[in-house]
Amino acid sequence: MPRVSVICDRTEFAETALRQSFSNLEVLVPAGTHFDPRVRVGGPEDARGELVARIRDGDTWAPWKLERQVALLDADPELDFCYTWSRALGADGWPLEERTREARPDSVLRRRAGEKGAAVEEELNYWPPPVA
Repeated sequence: MPRVSVICDRTEFAETALRQSFSNLEVLVPAGTHFDPRVRVGGPEDARGELVARIRDGDTWAPWKLERQVALLDADPELDFCYTWSRALGADGWPLEERTREARPDSVLRRRAGEKGAAVEEELNYWPPPVA
C-alpha cells in the first residue's frame, strides 16, 4: 500500500508528483492513461495512502516536497496536516507576489480528521525556480 496518495486535478499534473524524491506514493488522475504504474484513474474516494496530498491546477512542487512533509508528520504523530511556503508564479515563471504561508488543499493531510498542523519553513510548492 502506498504511504502517500497524490490527487491531481488534471492528468498532466501527475509529472510533478512522479518527480518526487519520496517514492512510496500513488498518483490519482481524473482520466486518461499513463505509463507509470504508480498512476491510476481515481479521485479522493479512491486514495489508499495513509497521507493524502493534492496538486491543484497549475501547481508544481519541488522534488523534495513530499519527503520533507512526510518527515515532519513522522516526527510528530499528533500532527494532522502540514503545509509549506508557496509562491504564485506568472506564465513566464517569475513570482507574482511575496511568498505566503497558508493551509491549502495541496497540503499533506492524514486521513483522519483533525486541526493540529505545522509548516515546513521553506518554499516547496513551485519548481523549477525561475530562469533569467
